[in-house]
Amino acid sequence: MKQEEKNQKIGIVGGTFDPIHIGHLLIGETAKNSLGLDLVIYIPSGCSYMKEKVSDATHRYHMTKIATEGNPDFTVSDIEIKKTGPTYTFETMIALKETYPDSQFYFIVGADTVFSISSWKNPNLVLENVILAVFARDGFELTSLEQELSLLEQKFQAKYSLFHLDRFDVSSSDLRMRIMDKKSVKYLIPDKVIEYIHEYNLYE
Repeated sequence: MKQEEKNQKIGIVGGTFDPIHIGHLLIGETAKNSLGLDLVIYIPSGCSYMKEKVSDATHRYHMTKIATEGNPDFTVSDIEIKKTGPTYTFETMIALKETYPDSQFYFIVGADTVFSISSWKNPNLVLENVILAVFARDGFELTSLEQELSLLEQKFQAKYSLFHLDRFDVSSSDLRMRIMDKKSVKYLIPDKVIEYIHEYNLYE
């Protein structure tokens, strides 16, 4: 990881990254520029209690490392994939707070995710350690989002910041299907990640 410096503004991008694609990288870069972040940490999920079966964590970690290696302001953490058993966001944030005690964390999420935060395990322990950095794509209905953020603010004293992300319609599940169907994913996934996928026959 990039060496700890005091008073950093650190963005967190979590996900399965199965595989990581251009959209994930655009989220990190847009958040960095919009919010003035010093560092963006990508965290491939471990054994999530909210997700069905995903690819081996080691492959997802290496693909994320390959995809981000050209950006000095991006780094990748294996904090979740090293953990045995289910992983919870509140545990990850507490651990990161211990590693970066003088930093302000921005937990980067899409607008849809905001509506599920109250159902997470110990959401208060997440929200007291981060500022929610919420991106809404073009066409998203902002009134309901602002209402939900207001509820989180009242219930958990949540702090949040909104930033705009241009619409980018690509998903990891669609890309896995394209690879299975022998269709091109060039320009949707970084070239070196595509090479890694083919080397290990992932998604075939």
